[in-house]
Amino acid sequence: MGFTVAVVGCGRWGSVHVASLLHLKQEGMLNRVVACDLVENTVEAIQGADARYTSWQSMCEHETLDLVILATPNDTHTSLGMAFLAKGLHVLIEKPFGASPSEARALLDKAIEKQAAVFSGHLLRHHAGFQHAKHLIEEGAIGQLISATYARCTVRPRPPSTNLIDGLASHGIDGLAYLFPERFEFSNTKVTRQMGNQDAATLVIEDEEYTASIMVGWGVERERRSLCVIGSEGKIELDFGQHSTLTFNGEVCNLNPSRSPLQMQVLAALHAPEMTHDQHKSIFDTAVNVEKVKLAMSRQI
Repeated sequence: MGFTVAVVGCGRWGSVHVASLLHLKQEGMLNRVVACDLVENTVEAIQGADARYTSWQSMCEHETLDLVILATPNDTHTSLGMAFLAKGLHVLIEKPFGASPSEARALLDKAIEKQAAVFSGHLLRHHAGFQHAKHLIEEGAIGQLISATYARCTVRPRPPSTNLIDGLASHGIDGLAYLFPERFEFSNTKVTRQMGNQDAATLVIEDEEYTASIMVGWGVERERRSLCVIGSEGKIELDFGQHSTLTFNGEVCNLNPSRSPLQMQVLAALHAPEMTHDQHKSIFDTAVNVEKVKLAMSRQI
């Protein structure tokens, strides 16, 4: 019997999730794709779903769900996440994973209590380029870290329901923590605003040995998704807008992933036998690091 996966919240990003799930269904990896949104016109516009609901309670009554993907407005993530976990359902919560470390801890504790699994929507951990970069770093191919620069800038205006840190920088915070676990002290972040755009900033974490930068912005002139890691013995460059190649010391490495990061994220959630201590810790640590950056930013405004 195949998996049934539901997407709750079918706006811009939720509809991307549905499309990704439908590809997995075509490959025989899923049995049913369910869409749910409070707005009837929104959910009815979703093409290809096996079922559509305007009430998550009704959806839970009529469906046997293996995974719920929560892509609703940010301020509903904790309450809805807690409701689904209370039913013992596995949940993938899009960022932000709770509005604070205390909310993140409550979600993780509820998952433990109900023997359910809960996952964060920071999908760069499932990007083939980030995974290969981590492999190179762990085997010592770049030597000692000198600098790490992450950039995610978009021409889209900032959605009214989010902020610069939750909407864009959190991926960089989690991505750097994935590549260099417990290496960066995010409470030391310095913030530089981009002239003429209060929705763009550079976050800098400095140490005696290295510098890490996270460049983010809404409403900029061009899209940018890049990672550059420089060490004493090597340099990694990645355009993570694609997931086919990575450049190491000037040479292009073919990655050839079988699926997109979004699909790999879902499959990892579906096939995880149980939540590990490391998975819980990484989710909570990112929530703490995001809060540290927000506090650092507030002190400098």
